[in-house]
Amino acid sequence: MQLNQASRGYSPLRGQHDEAVDERGQIRRAWSPLLEGIVQRSGGLSRLREQAVRILDESGASHLFPGNSTPTRPWELDPVPLLIDASEWRTLARGIAERAGVINAIAADAYGPGDLVRSGVLPAEVVFGHPGFARAGSPGEQQITGQPVVVYGADLVRAGTGEWRVLRDVTDAPSGIGYALLNRSVSSRVMPGVFRDVGATPLEPFLASLRSALTHLAPPDRGNPRVVVMSPGISHPSYLEHSYLASTLGYHLAETGDLLVRNGRLWLRTLGGLEAVDVVLRRSDDHASDPLDLGGGGGVPGIARLSRIGGVGVANAIGSGLAGSLALHPFLDDVGHVLLGRNLSLSSIDSLWCGAPESLVQVISDFDSFVVHDVSPLDPVTTVFGVRLDDREREIWRHRLAADPTRFVAQRKLDLATTPISVGEALQPGHVTLRVLAVHDGESFNVFPGGLARVVDSLTPIVSQFRGEAKDVWIVDDNARRSSVRVIPRSDVPQIDLGSSLPTRAAEALFWVGRYLEQSESIARLGNVVLLQLQRDPDLIADPEVTAPALIGALLGGAIGRPIDLGRGSAGDDVLAAILAAAGGPGGLVDRLAGLRQAVGSVRQYVSDTSWHVLGNLDRAAHRISSQDHDPTALSELLSGVVVDLAAFAGLVADSMVRGPAWRLLDLGRRLERSLALLNMLESLVAPGGFGAPEPYALGLFLVANESLIAYRRRFRSDLELAATIDLLVTDDTNPRSLTFQFDRLREDFAALPERRGSEPLDHLLDAAARELTAATWSAGRGTMVAEGRLVAIDRLVTATRGPLLDMVDVLNQDWFSDRRSMRF
Repeated sequence: MQLNQASRGYSPLRGQHDEAVDERGQIRRAWSPLLEGIVQRSGGLSRLREQAVRILDESGASHLFPGNSTPTRPWELDPVPLLIDASEWRTLARGIAERAGVINAIAADAYGPGDLVRSGVLPAEVVFGHPGFARAGSPGEQQITGQPVVVYGADLVRAGTGEWRVLRDVTDAPSGIGYALLNRSVSSRVMPGVFRDVGATPLEPFLASLRSALTHLAPPDRGNPRVVVMSPGISHPSYLEHSYLASTLGYHLAETGDLLVRNGRLWLRTLGGLEAVDVVLRRSDDHASDPLDLGGGGGVPGIARLSRIGGVGVANAIGSGLAGSLALHPFLDDVGHVLLGRNLSLSSIDSLWCGAPESLVQVISDFDSFVVHDVSPLDPVTTVFGVRLDDREREIWRHRLAADPTRFVAQRKLDLATTPISVGEALQPGHVTLRVLAVHDGESFNVFPGGLARVVDSLTPIVSQFRGEAKDVWIVDDNARRSSVRVIPRSDVPQIDLGSSLPTRAAEALFWVGRYLEQSESIARLGNVVLLQLQRDPDLIADPEVTAPALIGALLGGAIGRPIDLGRGSAGDDVLAAILAAAGGPGGLVDRLAGLRQAVGSVRQYVSDTSWHVLGNLDRAAHRISSQDHDPTALSELLSGVVVDLAAFAGLVADSMVRGPAWRLLDLGRRLERSLALLNMLESLVAPGGFGAPEPYALGLFLVANESLIAYRRRFRSDLELAATIDLLVTDDTNPRSLTFQFDRLREDFAALPERRGSEPLDHLLDAAARELTAATWSAGRGTMVAEGRLVAIDRLVTATRGPLLDMVDVLNQDWFSDRRSMRF
């Protein structure tokens, strides 16, 4: 096909290889169906990008917020994938497998016989001077057993002349598989017809190979091994991939704090006690895996030595990061001659190790021709383009190289090939890196059929670009295109029932999901109820006989857990200010929604995909609440939408989660928080500064805020009275908003949880809280007895009930979650 027929104005750079257009100006065969499909697509490229953003949003990739306050950059996907013809891919995959074998052999030799260093093929400084070299903990102890590199990654670039070159090898917990799976789930939905027409190779067979490889990594005496994905935690920039990969593979996501070494085994802290772990897919870097081994600040103490003595299988072996050092690149062909009898078929970018005197002279004398990397730190590698330095900077770098040359590797500058990048409604030539991954299945390396492409800025050192817009990678196979049936191989992995297994960290996070869900609903619903009531009766707050402003301030302050100063303005301004403080102020709705999304993000494998669409709505609402112009009508609409979305999220959780420990902890958090919120509102209702019995308007507000006004009218058909209101919202076990109903659900949740220290005190505390409910009498005027302006019976109810509920929270933190730091999100 001619270029102008389906190019959308695409114009490749002259003299450089282009992925989509050949040297004659014609579209390559593999790209024709894709470009035709884009042209025929209604709405064009902008519509495709909007669909990709929406799908990512629904997958939770657009709103994962690690840390306490700073959001990560959302995952961005160019809807136009990178296409590689299957015949070319087969050659490339053979080169990847061959290179992975050589890299693995280097790691095995470095931690074994040391022949490559002893024979002079590799300089000792490159191996033993690498900051990630892990020395054995005791004399005679093997440093690494088994397969050092199980999962291998290579970052590739295509040169302007058309050949693929390796930018770097990645052996220290290489990322990319989870991201590639996420990209494929989006791109195949954005253009399903084009995806089928192109015949992209499916990814499922590789996942089966990965599961099998991890299973066979287990120590030989483990017949039914348990595998976990080990992550540094939600603050890690790749946590999205960690959780997505764990969920896809069906493994527990275990943060390093969830694991411990004891009695020659690795254990996972779970709600039911310690569970043995046999294999770890490591997603934490070498230096963050074991503080006793490489001196890092995190990890699991003792896991490195345990893996060396065969107590647990670890992929990749701790210390394997040295095999990915850029300092090895100048010597890989020499290693290839030793191991293969020839150069590697997939070469690195031309590289020089400055520790060799002749190489140092060459780099210093022609600095503009090289990209220089300081490989002494573990992460990140400092990189500079010589040609972009001024005279002073160039002189500084020359002195650095001369002072400590073994720290530096220089790669020769390389003009890159181009590929179509979507920009608005046009396709423009851009540059990408391609991460290809392979897994050792026990016999050889099996290469992932595609990979993760990243759009890179040609003006920025490529090796330092860890983030950038991603592209899916389609391996275009004519045979797959013609076949209507794809056979997915069955895995030989044994079945394990993990239905009752719940890591302690996940249990605590789910508990907080339930709490934040209820806290957010309570604030949003109460704020909206006040706004709506004031819109219907604006003179209410101006009536000197009515204590509306004080009551509203007390109710909202109780909902967010801190007093709200009403100020000294007009009553209307004071009430609006109180609502705004509860919505966007410290501890308010926006903060609670942030806590909710972070808690859910840390346990995303327990939440259905559909739930993320709702969480995306809540994120956008929180942003608008923070930035809106204080218009009461707009704020009411926002709060109403938040209430609906929170109810939708709760409904999705109720309909999609198995009633196991995970759901029980989430529900337990909801029931405790709903009980506490009701008691706080009740306390504020009857004594906002000591005003005695509440007015009818206040009872109506209380009932509406607890979704019970309609139930009251249908049941009592009378004016609003305190005793009847208390009966409905405290003692009625058929009302899902009542205190008694919450206690019944708590009792069910406690009974369904596994036996554990702390379970009996929880039951006792619940019984203590429930005694006041059965003892209270609201008839014959006892509920309206007043002392010092306060209702005695309600004071007694709140005091006697709230204390045991708060004690339950303490028991859960101390006796159930105490084996790790409490994680108030």
